[in-house]
Amino acid sequence: VKVAVEQALRIENVIEKLLQRIQGIQSTTLQSLADGAKTLEEKKKLLIVNFIALLELLKTGSLFAEQSSDSGDIQISGKSTLS
Repeated sequence: VKVAVEQALRIENVIEKLLQRIQGIQSTTLQSLADGAKTLEEKKKLLIVNFIALLELLKTGSLFAEQSSDSGDIQISGKSTLS
């Protein structure tokens, strides 16, 4: 089970899943990416790995992100939603 979790959290896999999710629904929030977590620890890990993936995708220009307030959730969208 631990190996499966570690494999699921590999950054390459997370980047691919994040891109697929955005293509499918056009936008999401960072918090919603960790909705399936069963424990607080698992949720923290998912948020951290997804945030790192988001940073990489922002750097390459593959996605856009916006945060309306200092402590607000981060809204993530694909390029096509802003056209």
